[in-house]
Amino acid sequence: MKYYELSYIISATLPEEELKGLKERIISALQGQNGLLIEDNNFGKKRTAYMKGKEKPGLLFSLSFEINPEQLSDFEKKLKLENQILRYSVSIKKQQRLFRERTRIMPSTSQEIERKTQPKVEMADIEKKLEEILGKT
Repeated sequence: MKYYELSYIISATLPEEELKGLKERIISALQGQNGLLIEDNNFGKKRTAYMKGKEKPGLLFSLSFEINPEQLSDFEKKLKLENQILRYSVSIKKQQRLFRERTRIMPSTSQEIERKTQPKVEMADIEKKLEEILGKT
């Protein structure tokens, strides 16, 4: 099975009930060809570059799905029979991972940074050294 994306434009003047019916017919046609719907997007009203009849603005929808390549042609034939679809395009889509794997480089315990510790100096030792330095001059 391959992953595909169907982008289609329908008339913006289509009533809400007919819009829902059209989407259900498209999805049922996909499932009738043993396709698996992955994602359904509505991009809203878009202006088309080339008119079909007197239709200028249209509603843009996108479906991501998985289907056998042999059954894709039958699915496209069913799309062509829908008169309410002004334009459509089916393209191959690469499968995207939902989450990207993160790799972290952690320092191993054998390579820990060694810190040099200096012995603490007490005030008495500092005073003795100061007296030696000052007494010599």
